[in-house]
Amino acid sequence: MKTGRPAVAAQRTAWAVSVGSVGTRTVSPGIVRSQAIDFVREKYGRELALGEVRINPFKLQAEIKDLSLPDTDGKPMLAFRRFFVDFELSNAG
Repeated sequence: MKTGRPAVAAQRTAWAVSVGSVGTRTVSPGIVRSQAIDFVREKYGRELALGEVRINPFKLQAEIKDLSLPDTDGKPMLAFRRFFVDFELSNAG
């Protein structure tokens, strides 16, 4: 059975979206974690603690659990049990 060009293009697109989704959901949280920790360490000389980091690229959502930024005395200056961001696309016109 011969497959036409539109079907092949649809299959490739579906494959790319699947791979991109898995990559974004598994790789991006590690990148966010390491960049945030490095930034805080470099700019403020403190150790940022992060729990679970989740990113959903299709819903434009990000979630960080158990975030804690210590003050100079070591006690938490800023802390969140759950920090959740839900972006929405809108038309500015």
